[in-house]
Amino acid sequence: MGFMPIGAIEGFVAKGTPIKFLSLDGKMPSTAGVKDGSWPVTRPLLLVTKGAPSADAKAFIDYMLSDDGQALMVKNSFVGIK
Repeated sequence: MGFMPIGAIEGFVAKGTPIKFLSLDGKMPSTAGVKDGSWPVTRPLLLVTKGAPSADAKAFIDYMLSDDGQALMVKNSFVGIK
């Protein structure tokens, strides 16, 4: 038994890996459940800077919040914020 990101688990299941999801309070984990708030076990991906971000850090943060950055997050088994 272990804890894995829901997006990663869904990716393994889609490839045929036999993984059993466990329910919590009668709810099954899913990407949709994370997005709509019905699945209570989540953790954020934080992008933190000390003080105002440098130009490069700001460009990276802006990219991660863009449609392309969100698509990259989903492609790599994260749940996008949009």
